[in-house]
Amino acid sequence: MWTNEIEWDTTTITVMDDEAGEEDVVIEMSDKHVDIRQFNNTLQKYDLITLTPKMMLELIEAFQHPEGMFMSELRRPQQ
Repeated sequence: MWTNEIEWDTTTITVMDDEAGEEDVVIEMSDKHVDIRQFNNTLQKYDLITLTPKMMLELIEAFQHPEGMFMSELRRPQQ
């Protein structure tokens, strides 16, 4: 199960474990960064990973490729 919250400059996705075995994963995305966080009960704080938007897109794209090394090109639409 997940939720999407879209605001003017940030999108927040919260992914929840349907069986309540793991803490929620929160992904906060903007034009400049992508933060992924999950509460760590052992340390009593959030674990945080920060990616660029391109890194996040490549992470998603990686699930569609076989073993190997790949490179992508991020293109912005022409206006």
